[in-house]
Amino acid sequence: MRIMRSSILLLLAALTAACGGGSLYCDEPQRYQASNPGPRIDAPDGMSDLQSYKELKIPEASPQQARPEGLPCLERPPAYQSQN
Repeated sequence: MRIMRSSILLLLAALTAACGGGSLYCDEPQRYQASNPGPRIDAPDGMSDLQSYKELKIPEASPQQARPEGLPCLERPPAYQSQN
């Protein structure tokens, strides 16, 4: 009986510790925010040049007000609306 109680207590402690390990707020800069665009790809010798009209253009982020500090992280990304 003592082993059973100890096992249950250990299991509950492990489950409780597993749920509280993450940061609740997103005020620290994330790794992706420090990324920079890379150089354009050049076609190797013997291959045709890449066509610029087929490149994926990543638009600049729309200017928005900064989120107030101390808010919890977003669970989903904000809604996206096309400007066309």
